[in-house]
Order: sequence, then structure tokens, then C-alpha cells
Amino acid sequence: PDKLPPAPVIGLIFLASIVYAGATLMATRMNTRTLFVFILIYQIFCCLFLREFFLLVTGDELGFLDNIIDSGAYRDDAMITKGLTFSQTLKFLAEENSYDMSDYGFPVVLRIAYMIGGTQYGNLVMTGFNIVLHTLSTLFLYKTALKFLEKDLCKIIAILWGFNLISVWINVSGLKETVFLFFIIFTLYYLYRFIGKRTLYSIFFFLAGVAIVALFRIYLSVFFIIIFLMLFLPRNFYKKWMPLIWVGMIIVILNFIAIFSYFFPILQFIYEMSQT
Repeated sequence: PDKLPPAPVIGLIFLASIVYAGATLMATRMNTRTLFVFILIYQIFCCLFLREFFLLVTGDELGFLDNIIDSGAYRDDAMITKGLTFSQTLKFLAEENSYDMSDYGFPVVLRIAYMIGGTQYGNLVMTGFNIVLHTLSTLFLYKTALKFLEKDLCKIIAILWGFNLISVWINVSGLKETVFLFFIIFTLYYLYRFIGKRTLYSIFFFLAGVAIVALFRIYLSVFFIIIFLMLFLPRNFYKKWMPLIWVGMIIVILNFIAIFSYFFPILQFIYEMSQT
């Protein structure tokens, strides 16, 4: 932004690049267990440093609020809902903000952070949540990759995901992506675990993940359920019928976009953008 002094921002980018390069180089020489501990320590250090940088340069712990409209809105909601009961919170989100089910996930999580940390430290608590969830999502991503790739390649994936600088910015700036991505990767991991070994344990956590993902974006939960149900179809079904099913779904969506947009608002957005 024009009103921000460029020197601190340029200095931050330069420093972050050095820290990132050094951390990833060190990580390549670590064993797996040490790697995930190091990712956690790296995220703690970088997130706390970035938070202090935001406070010093912008005066706000969320950073560049002109470019993060969602962060400010989420924080305003949390300021109110931290003093409400759970049922009152859901009523507030539905009536005051016109949120649907797919918007409940992050405001509810952020409410818990602000209940713990209060107005002054609520976002700091949420940053702590994000750091832990990002580390866990890296672990689940690594374990999922092990089902398809060699261990060395999986380690590279974990390094690239765990140390990426965008994750540090998201963890501090009050956005929902860290929480959302954790539950997506969590659900995907237990889906593949169920494919490998069909246990009640795996299906329970998979369905729990599907339910939680629906509170962020319901169409992703529908996608997971469709994939899950397709696991029970005979193999020859895919070759014979799947092309017709996909074409049929496209035709239905294009002809009944108004109906589908009620359940999947992003389709309505895409449709409206295509008309402009």
C-alpha cells in the first residue's frame, strides 16, 4: 500500500528470504521426526516476528487491513460472539451477517480463540492455533504422500509446504485458510487410509472431516462424499458409465444453475461473471 513505508517492507522480504532459504537447507539434513519439530519452531518464530512487524509498521496486528477486508470482518464478529452462547452465536451469524452453513466454520473457531485470549490477545491465540494446525497439516500431507511416492520425495513435499512464507502471513493475518486447509488434508488422509484399510476408525474420522469441511465450503464435502461412494462401485462401472455421468452432471448444472447456486454460491458467482 502507498501509505506504508517501503523500506521496512523491502527489508522484511529480504530477511524472510534468507530465513526461508536457511531453514529449508537445514531441513533437508534432518530426520523426519526432527523435521516436524523444526517446522513448528520455525512457524512460532516467524509468526511472532511478523506480528510484531505488523504492529510496528501498521499499528494493527492483522497487518495491511486495506487489503484484508475479511480479517477485519472476522475480528469484528469475534469481538461480539465471544460474549455470546453457542446458539446465540449461530443466530448472530445467520441473522446479522446473513451467513449460510458454509460460513460458520472459521467464525466459530475464531470465537473460541477470542474467548480464551480476550480482545487484546484473541488473535495471538488464533495465531497459535494456526501454527499447530499448519504443522499437523504438513504431517498429514506427508503421510498421504507416502501412499504414492518415495520417502525422500515426501520429505521434500513436507519441507515445501511446512516452510512456505505464505503460510506465515496467513497464520498471523486473521484469515481462515490455515484452518480450512487442515481439515481438507485431514479428510483426504483418512479417505486414502480407508481405501487402504477399511476400518471403522478411518471412516469415522473421514466423515467427521467431511462434516467440518461443510462448515467452510459445502461443495467440497459433496465432492468427498461422491468419491467415497464411488469406492464401492465395481471397476468396470467406471469405463462404461463414468463419461456419461460426468457429461450428464455438466448438462444439469448448466441448465439448472439457479437451483445449484442456492447450495453452491460459487457457481452463481462464476455464472454472473461469465455474463459480464
